[in-house]
Amino acid sequence: MSTRRDAARTPIAEWVAAGIGAALLAAMLTVIVYRIVTAPAVPPDIRVQIATITPLRSEFLVQFVAVNDAGSTAQSVHIRGDLLDRGTVIESADAQLQFVPGHSSARGGLLFVHDPRSGTLRVRAVGYELP
Repeated sequence: MSTRRDAARTPIAEWVAAGIGAALLAAMLTVIVYRIVTAPAVPPDIRVQIATITPLRSEFLVQFVAVNDAGSTAQSVHIRGDLLDRGTVIESADAQLQFVPGHSSARGGLLFVHDPRSGTLRVRAVGYELP
């Protein structure tokens, strides 16, 4: 028959599991704080890749992916697309992305009247703000 004292005892395995959990939590928090404190202030590094070019009724949609390879977030990212023919810009289009988080990407689109497949298409980030 068990007594009240036996029922109130916590098994050693529970104490060991609790200790391991507390140690893992402390280690994770230590690593997170260390990375925040020692992370260099690297500005956003935006590169833009063309995903697809789709003919629409009266325009051509150029869908793109803006990739931020740095850890800092970029806000109000201005994307410009230039359509060139023999080195001369014949048409430009602009888009604005709200945010491109660090080590992440965002998608958008540019609209052109001329077919971007018929010339050289240059798409790049031309500016951003820091949040």
